[in-house]
Amino acid sequence: MRMILIYFFLLFESGLFSYEYDKALSNKLHKDYKNLIIKTSIGRELYLEKFKYIEKPLILLRYMDNIGYAWYDPQKNTIIFNTKYIMVFFDINGYDDKKIIDVFYFSDKTRKEFVKYSDTIFLHEMIHSYQKKIYPSLVDYRNNFFIELEYEAYFLSDIYFFEKMKNNKKLFLKILSNNYIDLYTADAMSGFFSMITDLEEYKKIIKKRYQNEISGYVSLSDEEIKRKAKIEEKKLISYVVGNKEIVIREKEKLDEIEKIKEAYQKSISDLFENKYYLINCDALSYTLENSYQIKNYYLLFKSGSYFMKNKCDDSNKKINNILDESEKNFVLWISKNKEKISFEDLYLTIKEYDKYLDFLKKDFPKDILEIRDSIYLKKVTEIKRKLEFEKDELKREEYSFELDFLYRKLGRKAIESVLLNSR
Repeated sequence: MRMILIYFFLLFESGLFSYEYDKALSNKLHKDYKNLIIKTSIGRELYLEKFKYIEKPLILLRYMDNIGYAWYDPQKNTIIFNTKYIMVFFDINGYDDKKIIDVFYFSDKTRKEFVKYSDTIFLHEMIHSYQKKIYPSLVDYRNNFFIELEYEAYFLSDIYFFEKMKNNKKLFLKILSNNYIDLYTADAMSGFFSMITDLEEYKKIIKKRYQNEISGYVSLSDEEIKRKAKIEEKKLISYVVGNKEIVIREKEKLDEIEKIKEAYQKSISDLFENKYYLINCDALSYTLENSYQIKNYYLLFKSGSYFMKNKCDDSNKKINNILDESEKNFVLWISKNKEKISFEDLYLTIKEYDKYLDFLKKDFPKDILEIRDSIYLKKVTEIKRKLEFEKDELKREEYSFELDFLYRKLGRKAIESVLLNSR
């Protein structure tokens, strides 16, 4: 998980012992990351136009049990990589922080292998360091970190990962073919796949993730609404106690929020209003072409739906031919390969094909309708069982949303009949 921790870092500060090679290793890592990241246009832009204004954060390697891959501490201007996951990445056990630091310092090969795959997460945290310099009032505001800053950090680091994949098509194909994955690349791919939906959905995914998992994150819009409500509340109190200064203080807080919001939105309006559409369509086209090459129909139809929904270049004959041919070939392909594919992959692939046809307002092919219905009914049973035990509200909401889709496709009577017979 990529994050800023505002005060949590202080809770375990006593556990951050200083090691002999901390600063020297930090310098080496900075050099390695920069050399790799500036091979992309977004990387060069960030280093030449933004990062030159900030003091390089110290990069530390430390073990933490209940925190994600890396985090940025704005109070110390420090990026910390969790050695718990470094050990997972290298498939090793029992290494303490000192040993890992020593290996990274003395072994260029080991260190650069780590840098090669953790670069997107590092860049995300570097953007937070830049935000601390440029928007200090936002980062420090009333002990909260505004979720809007995560939109910027995610978008820029996801653009970087996309450009990196364009520069390394061989690796991208291996990832899409399920022939390569590691925990850092999986995290980056998750962000990339979120980005190739649409802008509002992309923001919703980030907001939901952080507001539910990180208590210190709030939205600028949410905070503004809360302040307006507070003013009305304080008005009533002031009339009772005869103290109008209460209302004045709350009005000042609202003015502060509105000024911060206006300044921030102005600073990134170009990023989202202009760049997103171009990056999104470029990424969708690239994903479509490569998914077609390796017959990853799940990703192909998912990307195809958003390519059309986002009104990308409909005069792109190459993409249109890929979509037309894939739609025709899928019926035969799924009939031949349904036994070779795991149930979950089969479900997700058929579902995306189904949604793609919905967008085109086409009926599902009768030749494979029985296959679809069988898979959907099995999925309904699986979700129903999960809902019996699931306590997490977010997951329950996701399951319910999934059931709505399946009910709409199959009809409630048919599903209820099957479930009744399965008891």
